[in-house]
Amino acid sequence: MQSFDGLEHSMTSSAVSNSAISILNAIGIGFGGAIGIDIQCKVRATLSPKKKDDREILVVRSLTKDEHGLIPKCVSYVEHFLKVKLPNDNKLVVEVDSDIPVAVGLKSSSAISTAVVSSVSELLSGKEISARDVLRLSCKASMDSGVSITGAYDDAISSLLGGMVLTNNRRFRVLKHTKVPSNLGSIAVVRVPRRMKVYTSSVRTEMYSQFKKNSKDAFQLAKQGNIMGAMMLNSLVQCSTLGYTFEPIISAILSGATCAGVSGKGPAIACLCTTSKISRQIERRWIEDSKNPDKIQVIRTNVVQPKELLNS
Repeated sequence: MQSFDGLEHSMTSSAVSNSAISILNAIGIGFGGAIGIDIQCKVRATLSPKKKDDREILVVRSLTKDEHGLIPKCVSYVEHFLKVKLPNDNKLVVEVDSDIPVAVGLKSSSAISTAVVSSVSELLSGKEISARDVLRLSCKASMDSGVSITGAYDDAISSLLGGMVLTNNRRFRVLKHTKVPSNLGSIAVVRVPRRMKVYTSSVRTEMYSQFKKNSKDAFQLAKQGNIMGAMMLNSLVQCSTLGYTFEPIISAILSGATCAGVSGKGPAIACLCTTSKISRQIERRWIEDSKNPDKIQVIRTNVVQPKELLNS
């Protein structure tokens, strides 16, 4: 454990997490699935002696407003886990530099929470804590702050470690964590409406009750390795519940995507493909099909293979 008594110089720790796309949204039945993609969130935590004009012990610096108080909640959970309290004569500055679009279903909150927990815990303990501890703390903070309904265990794993994951979110249990299969491709293409955001706290969960069988069927398809079928059926549920159009999903499949669907609670649509040529075809198709191309952003990136694999 680090000692902060008489701290004279600043101490810093950094962490990086990434975005992810959904195989299955866990809101409906508590089982979820996700795949890590290479859009990064970087967090730097710095502990330094307070100056005379410093009033706060915790200072958050981010271009995106922390609407739900997720970052303070993450810090609080880390303090409790490590059994340490920030001294009043020190200041903790948490800086967030994220390229992940916010409130569109691309796991920006999971990326922030896992990176904050990773960086702050290493700063305060002097060593890295286990991936399972990072995940447990970040998911509980996400639930308590209201940014997640289920804890988003699948999203947190794919954000922190990459790879393809299926989880029981209600029990924080890993059902499968593997490399992204080569037949799905290594390229991800994401379609994001520029001015449309959907916060999890605004989603009416009771709307999912009539689609439980569909969500269960989608999960079974994912367990069997039919990722295209799982994403398609999950997307039917999301589009029916939240009012999205299915057209971009169909156009991506017709343009050569191996799988496509609504990511999270949307409105982002994501797909995977095997070649750069196909990814460019999908990008062009989405832009051409849009009534106003200036209102959408299309991001082409790569899947993130796992740093380590978690067992069930």
